Amino acid sequence: MALRRLVVLIAGALIGACSTGHVDTTMPPSRPEPSPPATGPTVATLALGDTTFSLHDEGGGCLALAIDHPGLQSTVERGCFEGEHVAEMSDACGWLASEEPPSGCGVALPIVFYGQVREPGIGYLCVGTMRSSEGTEEVISARFLPFDGDGFILDEAHPDETRAAHLLTDGGLRYGQPPLDTPSDSIYRMCEEQAPWGSTEATP
Repeated sequence: MALRRLVVLIAGALIGACSTGHVDTTMPPSRPEPSPPATGPTVATLALGDTTFSLHDEGGGCLALAIDHPGLQSTVERGCFEGEHVAEMSDACGWLASEEPPSGCGVALPIVFYGQVREPGIGYLCVGTMRSSEGTEEVISARFLPFDGDGFILDEAHPDETRAAHLLTDGGLRYGQPPLDTPSDSIYRMCEEQAPWGSTEATP
């Protein structure tokens, strides 16, 4: 009877843990499996200290970002880009190539924006920098992300920058739907004040 009661209690605890949806974030992340190698031509490269980023065009609007750093397991991140989805941020976690430590990041890597602008109506990408103070966040600056003639993006992310790119047309009009995870209006206005398009066409 005591054993049966113990089994019931354990089962109940497991069901309760699963039903809450809680994830224990105190445990370090487990070492991922090595990434499949990037395929397709290299369209952009960037070196930040000892870390090298290589952007590969895998076709169909999909890109692979190969991240290499001495002593670390090679990582490849992938994303597909179309419409208003033009950029992603890379992961900051670098995993040691050896088996020690068995879990947890070995090196904090630089972070980059990577992606591709494929819509001809998009002329500018702008991201904001946030500052937290007394429990609130405010936008303190904004800048434009560069992209080449084929729309490819590979640029170092600055500290505290927003993940979402704010899109504008060649004439400075806001393009598409504003990102939902940032205080977009403040970022838009800081971008429009810079007006690299050289006109007064920006949204009032």
